[in-house]
Amino acid sequence: MKGWPFLVLLAACASEKIASGLVLEARGEVRCNGEAIGPGDEVFSGDEIQVDRGRLEIEVVDVGRMRIFESTKLQLSGKPHAHRLLLASGMVWALVTKLGHDTFEIEGQNAVAGVRGTEFIVEATDGDDDVRVTKGEVEVVSKHDSTSRRATAGERVRTKRRAAPSAPERYDNTTDHARWSDLRQATSEIKNGFKKGGRAIRDESRNVGRKLRNLFR
Repeated sequence: MKGWPFLVLLAACASEKIASGLVLEARGEVRCNGEAIGPGDEVFSGDEIQVDRGRLEIEVVDVGRMRIFESTKLQLSGKPHAHRLLLASGMVWALVTKLGHDTFEIEGQNAVAGVRGTEFIVEATDGDDDVRVTKGEVEVVSKHDSTSRRATAGERVRTKRRAAPSAPERYDNTTDHARWSDLRQATSEIKNGFKKGGRAIRDESRNVGRKLRNLFR
């Protein structure tokens, strides 16, 4: 009987969720498990993240930063020392800087991209996975037949449904940098538009209020 409180405490500790990451930036329509999230919010393994419009940046524990573009759906997965993102659709830019001896993978529709420390992008659209490496080296493994390809900085590998990954080819990452910057600019303009619209509505309400007060004097 005396040991029960101790056992209950152990069970409670074991059931606590451990944070997988922290939201650094959230612009536009960004949700986690259907709820809006913002800077400072924690995300956990198993959480489903969706960016409809705008962009999201998360610091993943023991991995690095994930830049998540608009029109993206993904799930945080994995376990201690083996981190994974399940990318259903959209685009993720992974800046892997803290991995150490852990592993990190992004699983797309047709392939799994794995690294030990690098910077790369995975885009999943219409049954086509496009892995683009900006720094370091990435191994891309087909989910269809386990065929693998290695891509280094400045190269891309594409994988279509039920097909082996393509041979690495050169690409220019200027467009990816521009897309990320454009999302910030676009969401800032939308936010400013809401502010201006709100001020206009408040001003109009004040004018109506003044007119009503004058009528009843």
